[in-house]
Order: sequence, then C-alpha cells, then structure tokens
Amino acid sequence: NWLRDLVWISKGQIVSRRSLIRHLASNREARASLRRFLGGRTAAQIPVTYTGIDPDEIDAMESQGISREAIRYRFGISTGVLVVSVGQFIERKGCWVVGAALKELAEQGVQFTFLWLSTSEISEEIRSRVGNYGLGSSFQV
Repeated sequence: NWLRDLVWISKGQIVSRRSLIRHLASNREARASLRRFLGGRTAAQIPVTYTGIDPDEIDAMESQGISREAIRYRFGISTGVLVVSVGQFIERKGCWVVGAALKELAEQGVQFTFLWLSTSEISEEIRSRVGNYGLGSSFQV
C-alpha cells in the first residue's frame, strides 16, 4: 500500500546516502525495482552480482575504508569465512538451499559464519528448521 511504499522509499533514500552501505542486485529486474526506492540515478549505479561477489569488489570496499576486520568486529566474528546475505528469510529467496550448502561446508570442516540480515522476524518454526542443519553459532539470523 502507499504507506508501506512511503516507508521503504524513505529508508532507501536514507540508506543510499551512507558511504559504508554497498547495494547489490541479484539481477537486472531487481536493480530496476530499486529505482523506486533509491532514485533513478542511484539505482543505475547498483552492480548486478548474479551468482556471487567478485573479490575485486571487496578490495575496492577496503580501499574505501571498509575493512574485513571492521565487519568481523561489528558482528563478533573472529575466525573463518564471513558470508552475509541481506533480505527476507523466505523460501523463494533460497534460504533452504543456502542451509543445505552451509551444512555441506560444515561437514567438510570449513570454518565460516553465515549472517542473514533481515528486517522481518524469524518464526520459531523456521528457527527450528535452521537448527536441524546442525550449524550452531555458525548460522546467525
């Protein structure tokens, strides 16, 4: 509805002005939909990442003063790979595919912390299902 759109547009305008925030879209359609919330000029500057993050992008972020250590410190992560996903924790976004992949990594002995950042509350049912992957504190929602 119009009120929800107004709230998201306001959030988008505020967040898009923050120098430490990097927007990425999973495809061209997602990037186009962000124009409504971030403004056309800003949305056009959003890179499309399709299947992952280019290590050169991380290096570029570090050159802008965003260190890996700063991200780790902010979320209390001291060892292993840090993986961050932002968005709703819902099936159409692949949450259970991610869970299965992370379980496989854990079984292979890979040290990681997966951090899913979302504005929506996670139900007890979902928390229970996440718990079934046996990831413990490696999986944070």
